[in-house]
Amino acid sequence: MFNNVADGFGVGVDEIREICSDLKDELNISRLSMDSKSTALFFCFDTDKNGLIDALEFFSTIAILSGMRKLEIIEFSLTIYDFDGTG
Repeated sequence: MFNNVADGFGVGVDEIREICSDLKDELNISRLSMDSKSTALFFCFDTDKNGLIDALEFFSTIAILSGMRKLEIIEFSLTIYDFDGTG
């Protein structure tokens, strides 16, 4: 969903709302509540406070929140930062 919505390497607050809106039915919450929660989530993800969540901020945060073990989080994070694929 991130790739479908992102215009380039990052998403703004409106785009993160669009990404999260698909989850409102599964989570059984209203659109207004989801917009509020996704806006708050945006400001948590925007670690460098530039008004965009880039793919690295997004996937790093998802990994931390995922329930993966610490070693798995580290391995996942290193993999997403390995742009040239050299390991």
